[in-house]
Amino acid sequence: GTPRVYFNGSSGISAGQVSASMLQDRVGQLSPLAIQVRESGSSNRQVEVEVYSLDAPPSGDLRLFVAVVEKEIQYNAPNGETLHHDVFRDMLTNKDGDPFSPAAAGGSVTASFNFTVANDWNVNQAYVLAFVQDYATKEVFNSGTRFDPVINSTSEELAGTMRLYPNPALEEAVVEFSEAATGVLSIRNGMGQTLLTQNAAGQRTMRVDVQSLPAGAYWVSFESDKGQWVETLYKR
Repeated sequence: GTPRVYFNGSSGISAGQVSASMLQDRVGQLSPLAIQVRESGSSNRQVEVEVYSLDAPPSGDLRLFVAVVEKEIQYNAPNGETLHHDVFRDMLTNKDGDPFSPAAAGGSVTASFNFTVANDWNVNQAYVLAFVQDYATKEVFNSGTRFDPVINSTSEELAGTMRLYPNPALEEAVVEFSEAATGVLSIRNGMGQTLLTQNAAGQRTMRVDVQSLPAGAYWVSFESDKGQWVETLYKR
């Protein structure tokens, strides 16, 4: 059949009717949820899916879907295609998703899974895809894989050594270090897109201009040779 495109679970139209402006209008939209997937093991895989509430979480018939996918498969299909990307292999949740209750704003919920890579799968190509969807409206709030930027908890070396204020911020956010620091500060949206970066070179304070950011919740991370620090920034 002809592929159709749905925006936020609605407005289904033929793929050929999707314009650049339709996509551009949605680039700045933020999700109240962010998803981090962590995998360990090889043939016998352990999986942790952590769903962060960046802002007031959505309500409705929320479901968590977790699938095993193979990144690339060589297969001579009847239509002449030989290379197939992101091929579905198995569900770790129910096929209709598992009922999901998000944490309050600023918190997170973790779900754990295990699976075995089948003999006819490529162990180096198998990975997990997780997403949260409103089952009634079909809106997908966010998705995640192990390939996404790290947004989970900070390293012990950096914990408690930095302060972010004011929060919420309107024009400028200040990051204050307990001692001179060298590293890279990044601001990412709920989709993991890096919107701003700024370098620190042996300084105790960084001032970040956030006027251009739309109102919403963002991840602020600082990475140095000591580890990574992550905090949520709310933009007014």
